[in-house]
Amino acid sequence: MKKYILLLLLFLISFSGFSQQKKLLKNVKVLLFNDSITTNLQLNKHNFLLEKQLKKIKLDHVLKKKHSFFIVYTHNIDAGSSNLLKLKSNNLKLLINTDLTTNNTKTIESNDLESNILSIRMLKPKLKGGDIIIDKEFINKNKIYEIIYFPKWLNNKIKRQIETYLSVKYGISLQTKIDYYDSSNKKIWDAKVNKEYSNRVFGIGKDTGTGLLQYESRNVYSSLLQISFTNSNNVSDKEYVLVGDNGKKAKFVDAKNISLDAIMDRKWKISATQTYPLDFVLQVNESQKSNNYDYWLMLSNKDFEIEYSKFVKAKKTKQGKYFFNSVKFEEREYFTFVRTEKNHYPGTLISFYPNPVVKDDALHIHFIIPDKQKIEIKIYNEAGQLLISENKIIENRQELTYKLPQTGIYFIKIAIDNHHQTAKIICE
Repeated sequence: MKKYILLLLLFLISFSGFSQQKKLLKNVKVLLFNDSITTNLQLNKHNFLLEKQLKKIKLDHVLKKKHSFFIVYTHNIDAGSSNLLKLKSNNLKLLINTDLTTNNTKTIESNDLESNILSIRMLKPKLKGGDIIIDKEFINKNKIYEIIYFPKWLNNKIKRQIETYLSVKYGISLQTKIDYYDSSNKKIWDAKVNKEYSNRVFGIGKDTGTGLLQYESRNVYSSLLQISFTNSNNVSDKEYVLVGDNGKKAKFVDAKNISLDAIMDRKWKISATQTYPLDFVLQVNESQKSNNYDYWLMLSNKDFEIEYSKFVKAKKTKQGKYFFNSVKFEEREYFTFVRTEKNHYPGTLISFYPNPVVKDDALHIHFIIPDKQKIEIKIYNEAGQLLISENKIIENRQELTYKLPQTGIYFIKIAIDNHHQTAKIICE
């Protein structure tokens, strides 16, 4: 085992860069990958594997006076606290665990382990040829996916770029107050602006600066939502789509709107460098799944106002999964999911007044319709004769007027997508 690790490290150290990591990671000296997460999430494949039965990971004599390294892992909360790694060199012994990182020498800077991407930068004048040790306690309780080591102190700009790369690659969110940057140092997620939607941030993107090719992803701690580019061949370099949610529960609640059955309490905000068509997959909890409803993706403004929203119906379902294909966000930045009765277009309210209506007076048909919709209007008399048949484009709030030719009973049928509504009108 030790021989295997030494040979692997010698090969990696002699290798000036990894084939996927272009410019940003060109000075990396040790780069290790564990492929198990990529099998589960269908993410990027890598060339190097850490042996499944590995007892201990020891990087011999790699620590220098200045260094930075990153560890990506998932922590088994049920297993309790466990030691993450040890740094040993001369008189310095530092222990970092999954609960807290403490050090009184002020030679180390690390994140607070809120996320599972641990970034450490260390400056120690007397540090020579020390070891990084990840022992079997942590390996047995947790999963390690990637280790990146630099024999130098990385500035904040480079540190944030690497953390963004790792976050998007593995679907692991950074701390809620951290901004995300691409390899050219362009901000792609503003933590302050998106403060209300800073939970479970994840994304997809392409960035040749790091070799990132992440076209499909979900958050590693939630199977609720998955996003992907509809056509990854059209994605340009340094294009990202990031989403974060409001921290509410992923359950449907009363929409308090007669045109909807229920709306999901959890809502998302999207930040995209370009408006590429996207595919969404919603995983509905078995207790909330029903064959009596249709499920819709609701694209909206910040206040989720019905009349300014656009709805996309799930194309197909499979084992509790609902698929929404080729979704275009355009100017809308917020989304959630709603549920309606079968064949009922969400957000559509149609009212008729006055009823009864006086002959030769105007009958008003008032529409509240999300986005812009094509409607069909047919008016029949009591004998069933078709008097009026029209197709119109209705947008948001709009009103149409008609005059009925004589006294009697009329039936007005309106069709919008799969939504049908019939009204009985009395003319006096």
